[in-house]
Amino acid sequence: MRQGINASEWFAQSKDYSPERLRSYTTLDDIARMRAMGFDQVRLSIDPAIFQCDGPWSQCDRVQVLDEVVAKALSQNLAVIIDIHPGSELQAPVVEQRRLGEKFTCSGVVSPPTTRSKIRRCFSSRC
Repeated sequence: MRQGINASEWFAQSKDYSPERLRSYTTLDDIARMRAMGFDQVRLSIDPAIFQCDGPWSQCDRVQVLDEVVAKALSQNLAVIIDIHPGSELQAPVVEQRRLGEKFTCSGVVSPPTTRSKIRRCFSSRC
C-alpha cells in the first residue's frame, strides 16, 4: 500500500514565494524526514506564480528551489506529485467565462453547463 503526504502551502497558497521563505517553510531535511516516517510519495501544490520569472527558468530562484526539492525527494525514493494550484487571480477569468456562458469545447462536443462526467467522457474518448 502506498502512503503519501501533502506538502501544502509550501509552493502554493502564499503571498510570499521568496527563495528565503521557500527554503525555510519546509526544508530539504523535512523531505528526508517524510521518507523516514514511512511515506513513499509527496504531493507538492504549486502556484503558477512560481514560474513567473523575469528570465529563463534556469536562472529563476523560485524554480531552482522547486528543482532542489524534487531532486531531494527523488533521492529519498519518494514519488513526487506536482499539482498546479492557480491562485484566485488566475481562477477569476475562468469563473467569469463560465458566468458569461462561453462554451467549453472539446472539439465542439461539450458546452456549458458541463458536468464533470461529460468532461471525463470527452477527454477519455480523446475527442
